[in-house]
Amino acid sequence: MSSSIRNAVQSISEKTLYNDKLIKSIIKTSADHTISRKALLNLLDKTIYNYAVKKNADNLAEEAALNKYYMGRALVKTLGRLYEEDRMSQGYKDNLLNVIVGNNLVKGLTKKRELLDSNIQQPFFLLIDPTSICNLDCEYCYADAGNRGKSYKGFSLSYRNLTRIMDEARNQMDIKFFVFSGGEPTMWQGEDEFGNKKNIADIFEEYNDTLFLMYTNGTALDKVYAKKHNLPDNLIERFAQSGNVIPCLSKEGKKEDTDKRRGKADAEDLSAIVSRVATDMKNAGVPFLYSVTITSKNAEYVGSAEFHDKNLEEGAIGEWNFHVMPIGRIWNKDGQLLPEETMGLLVKPEQRNKLYEDNWKYVRDKGVFIGDFWNAGSTTANIDCPAGCIAAGRTGGHFTIRANGKITPCVFLPLCDKKLGNIYDVWKQGKTLKDVIQCDLFKKIRKEIQQVNENYKLPCSIRDNFELLQKIVDEGVADYFDEGTKQLFENPELSARFIKNSVDCKAIMKP
Repeated sequence: MSSSIRNAVQSISEKTLYNDKLIKSIIKTSADHTISRKALLNLLDKTIYNYAVKKNADNLAEEAALNKYYMGRALVKTLGRLYEEDRMSQGYKDNLLNVIVGNNLVKGLTKKRELLDSNIQQPFFLLIDPTSICNLDCEYCYADAGNRGKSYKGFSLSYRNLTRIMDEARNQMDIKFFVFSGGEPTMWQGEDEFGNKKNIADIFEEYNDTLFLMYTNGTALDKVYAKKHNLPDNLIERFAQSGNVIPCLSKEGKKEDTDKRRGKADAEDLSAIVSRVATDMKNAGVPFLYSVTITSKNAEYVGSAEFHDKNLEEGAIGEWNFHVMPIGRIWNKDGQLLPEETMGLLVKPEQRNKLYEDNWKYVRDKGVFIGDFWNAGSTTANIDCPAGCIAAGRTGGHFTIRANGKITPCVFLPLCDKKLGNIYDVWKQGKTLKDVIQCDLFKKIRKEIQQVNENYKLPCSIRDNFELLQKIVDEGVADYFDEGTKQLFENPELSARFIKNSVDCKAIMKP
């Protein structure tokens, strides 16, 4: 690397982040040169600190501002470790910095600056269920997907509709970050206008300037399983080449926890398949995270340093934590409603508080990313949403499009706007995604919940503010996504226990 480039990188200032041509040049150089890369990552670290803590333009509480910085620093450190420890394929080395730093962080910050004085919402990402098809029938599935699904099974977005959704998000809101969930997204199949068969890897390759996060049970990534079920058996290799997707592999804690909830695939315990796939991704240079569902039964272990350390040893670069929610599949295999069992799985207030303390300590001390939809709200908090709920299409947040076309503020907030609650109806009306984020339901959630809730330890618009959400539902602007959601709102026993858990959390988890 020439001395002029080195000097330019080392003397870089925060303003450089908004110089598109210069930052592209630095990113391209950084992929191959250690000094440039370290300087770029150091710049990002300092910029995040200045923005979140020193300037604190969103006027957040000190702890919330520091948390925002610690999580940002963890992401930066993770990027650095992946390069320094040579843990990525050439595809990721060539592309990851560009899709994360260039197309998301830098352009995202630029867009945020442009919108500070306007009322235009700028979601950071869009979550899509390409399909509700799933080869497993996990207990307490939030989506009630798979063969046991009562109202969410057998749906898939066509290739044309999936790409149309993505193109609208990219062109209208400059979204270059998509999260795929389901169902099981690796089971998605489509066909283009020329009759060419498409699978999920084709989408990643066609949108190679975009970052994808994909939640998966891992079975279709296993060569043995894929061959037996006539599925593509080269997905991991293709991920390694495209270098723009971070798989999130489902894991429930200990081996027996994963096997108890997720069962078997082809008579083999899921934990064995997950372990094999994790090893294959590590060997192929595909960075991955573990996706962990937390219940009252596994909370102590999955919040422990022992669990986090073990995940890192297995090759994961971090975790996404999801607290179990009483939506979706809240009945047993015979269709019997089980409110006692469902509510008994809710993370207890004292467990949630301990998870908050322990996980943030790990993030802070180890510089490792542990995302938590319920305990990490401060990471995405801003002046319009001081608690940090990321639902309802707010700036810095997201919204969700499901495999049946229904649109929800979040997968864990399964309500649909009565007028613009289905993407097919939106298109029939001559409208687009930009209209969706201004729908009545989304606006009410942003104004009547997100703007008034200041407890960044309890950010969720449904989990922590159910009574406020109930008022919005009673006003008649929303439909239930599925039967599980209807039960939560209309079954007095379920809603009363749900609210009590929230009230008890508020008593001990104060900002």
